[in-house]
Amino acid sequence: MEPLLFRAISESFGTDASISVASPHVETSAFGAAAQRAKYDKAAMGNAGTGRPIPMINGAPKDRAIRALIGGGSKDNGGGGIAQGDKNLHRTGVRAEVGADIAIGLVAAALEKGLDIGVRYVALRIQDRKTRCDGQPLTEPELNASQ
Repeated sequence: MEPLLFRAISESFGTDASISVASPHVETSAFGAAAQRAKYDKAAMGNAGTGRPIPMINGAPKDRAIRALIGGGSKDNGGGGIAQGDKNLHRTGVRAEVGADIAIGLVAAALEKGLDIGVRYVALRIQDRKTRCDGQPLTEPELNASQ
């Protein structure tokens, strides 16, 4: 690794190699809604508690069959039924939102740290050129070696 880049990284992290993750405010409810929709749509391709394929059912019974399937099946068949399906869908949405918050926070922290390292690196390169130049223009080989 180039010594100046290594120095910029070292200065950026200092003695503490941690990165603080403060999640910027981003609306993540869309992630939760998308996760719920995906789970619902996947279940819509299954079979109802009666054994009938859900795509062949229409209206409210179809919705109830999907929610019951997400809940582990109908209560008659030992599953959690519609109530458990609604709870599972809610948990899916919450997990997706929390995951999105964490991911966005990590990306923001990495971008911030990368920007800090980049700024330090450029400053060190400028300082290095000024030091080596000492008022004299750099020769062609020096210019090529410093790039």
